[in-house]
Amino acid sequence: MDTRVQKLDNEPIIIVTIDADFSIREDGEAMNEVVLALLDAQPTPIFLIMDLREMKIDLEDMIFGANQAARQLHLFKHKNVRERILITASRVITLSAQGMQSPIFGGIEMKVFKTLDEALAYARDMAGS
Repeated sequence: MDTRVQKLDNEPIIIVTIDADFSIREDGEAMNEVVLALLDAQPTPIFLIMDLREMKIDLEDMIFGANQAARQLHLFKHKNVRERILITASRVITLSAQGMQSPIFGGIEMKVFKTLDEALAYARDMAGS
């Protein structure tokens, strides 16, 4: 699994970085288990940032991932997730994130940014408000 999961020290932020060799079919479930365990351990709600800039994904993977996400709402709607944030320049992933707001996929709202700096600035600003 080519993924890094990091809880920032003294900040309510978890960053999940997906590398180019990540396979949603082969690695997705294991990654979700790691993230879920970290979420369960948090004393307060956090910002979950998913850095997908290097992720290689085709339409088939996108459909698989959306269906998997719909079945794993406990991860996306976890009591310790304050907001979900994606980092991507991919139009396909951005559109998919918008599609996740549909009731069919659980009504999951996600903010999308193009850089880690933008995502962190947003999360830090919201954490302070």
